[in-house]
Amino acid sequence: MSRGCRINLDGHEYIVPEEENLLSALLQRGAMVSHSCLAGACGSCRLYPVVGDPILSCQQTVRSDMSLSSKPSQRFTIALENVSCEVLSDHWGKVKAHCPVSLPLGAVFRWQLGDHIGRSVCCSTAGEALAFYFPLAFQERLSELLIEQGAQRATIDISATHLLLYSANNRALAQNFADALQQYGVSHSPMLEAIDLSLPSKTLAFQRFDKALILNDQPVSQDSLEDWLAASRCRVADFTFMTHSN
Repeated sequence: MSRGCRINLDGHEYIVPEEENLLSALLQRGAMVSHSCLAGACGSCRLYPVVGDPILSCQQTVRSDMSLSSKPSQRFTIALENVSCEVLSDHWGKVKAHCPVSLPLGAVFRWQLGDHIGRSVCCSTAGEALAFYFPLAFQERLSELLIEQGAQRATIDISATHLLLYSANNRALAQNFADALQQYGVSHSPMLEAIDLSLPSKTLAFQRFDKALILNDQPVSQDSLEDWLAASRCRVADFTFMTHSN
């Protein structure tokens, strides 16, 4: 029997059997790790050991205990200007601001506000100022907000069929992002569906999509989503997680 290794990620501990793939094991246990290609090419699953060089978690085999961070030090250096916030729901707003960097639609990045660190999703379309989703609990302190230098570079295929899955309290964000997709020029209207792993979805039965975009603020693994979609008789070719948090 494989021994269990302790993987500490951003202060949360997961027990993972030796010889498992690090990214897969973390996702199966509900950890929120940015990822996309699963082939070691895009770099979005990069994690940072306390000591040593960054690792690509999709290419890493678990062989010992590890203490990791999803962010390097000195990452949050970009300040925003002319910041405004549009309320979308009880929990979330859409921030618009001027920023010295531009991010593509769907890019996931991290932000820092004092001692608080979270993730957000870019919902800017061509020609707009930077727009992204942000927890309303911090909207009074937006002038202090810093964002990271790098971001997960999501690529939106305008010819693809998109299934937009969203977790609880995220319906307004999902609809807003669906509207952004259509402004961006996608040729097929995206389908929206709430994530409910407790029972199959009749709405998704016998449908097929090129891409599933997961707009979630609660831990959910790709394995559990694939099982749920299979039970719903729905097929998806590719997954992109747009995880945001406060």
